[in-house]
Amino acid sequence: MAATLTSINAALDVTWTERRIAEQLYQLNPILDRVRKLPSTQVGLQAQTPVHVDRNWGYTALPAAGGNLNTAGQQGLAQATWQYTHHHMQVAIQGSAIDGSQNDTVAVAQVVDMEVTGGLNDLNRQLSRQLAMDGSGQVCGVRTGGASTTVSLELLDGFNAIERGWISGSAAQGTIIDLGTSGAPQSLLNGVQVTGVSESVTNPTLTTGTSVSTTAGTHFVTIHGSRGTAGTSLEMNGLDNAINSTAVFGGLDPATQPAWKPANVDSTSQPLTLALMYTQNRKVRQKTGKNATGIFSGEKQLQNFYQLTQAQVRFSSDTNQAVGAVDSVSFGPIGTVNAAADLKNERMYFLTLEDFFIVTPGDPYWQSKVEGSGGPLRWIQGTDSYGGKLTYRLQLGIRRRDSHAALTGLQ
Repeated sequence: MAATLTSINAALDVTWTERRIAEQLYQLNPILDRVRKLPSTQVGLQAQTPVHVDRNWGYTALPAAGGNLNTAGQQGLAQATWQYTHHHMQVAIQGSAIDGSQNDTVAVAQVVDMEVTGGLNDLNRQLSRQLAMDGSGQVCGVRTGGASTTVSLELLDGFNAIERGWISGSAAQGTIIDLGTSGAPQSLLNGVQVTGVSESVTNPTLTTGTSVSTTAGTHFVTIHGSRGTAGTSLEMNGLDNAINSTAVFGGLDPATQPAWKPANVDSTSQPLTLALMYTQNRKVRQKTGKNATGIFSGEKQLQNFYQLTQAQVRFSSDTNQAVGAVDSVSFGPIGTVNAAADLKNERMYFLTLEDFFIVTPGDPYWQSKVEGSGGPLRWIQGTDSYGGKLTYRLQLGIRRRDSHAALTGLQ
């Protein structure tokens, strides 16, 4: 007996619960997986949390004879505001796949599992990409060029974007992008498919079927729709604006809240050294009295760290030598240095992970939860397919900014 839409939806409700979807989204991301969800005050489409920005300066030292006390103080608290970002993933199942399944939960789950799992992995990659960026939605800049279907990308971030698969393309399928300025992100390209890329360190490019006019260093590539038409980012905060000495974060400006900035951000173009790593952790300790609790980098800097320590390895014999355990090298009291595939080649972050949090009004959910009837999948009119939509609303925040440091210009 062929499966029915009712049995498909029953399988989805059993196999892909909201809790399991949330767990799946975080499992493949070593940073988000260790970040906690924080209770917050929700006001409309945003959340508000208190953050610590200054000490109580009401202390007084007096002689034995006594004297006047300094004015009483209190802990410096401010209210951070976190705008939710709204992430949607559509899933479609061919009608023929449903008709060819047996009407039982296990068989139906096998039909939909690949699409749902793949969709969740793709959504996870989008969140991982955004975590590695600066919250602007701008994937990379472009270089000056004339009218052409080939766009020359900024060297470092352009190569990072292609190497990590943020921008990819072929004649059959590719990333849908916008191209424009910060204020007009779709002024040159609006929802155009990438048909090819060149993964070159010295000349990264993307190609589309649409010729663009002259490009300049003031133009940026974004995932289609990730910046509103007026240039407002719709993407999640990332490490590059969280661990930043000048960027407004959570609605608070370090120019007016001097304590609301990282312990250190070193953007010097330089090779990784152990001395640099010691310095970043020392800067964190200077501010907090404690070590950072996690070191994260891209794969390139993890390899560089391993190579710094490789010369210290001693072998007991010249047989069965084992080398290349890049992902198991520890740094002092912090522990193993972790690589996240989407972090940029030039970055290494020293994070106090317990100071990060996710604000969200709830777990990821199927659209049917809002509609209040039926199951996750509905017939897509005019097609032989059934589709559903997953939605997750969240934002990345921190309760303390000076407990983190970063190297952002590593070679």
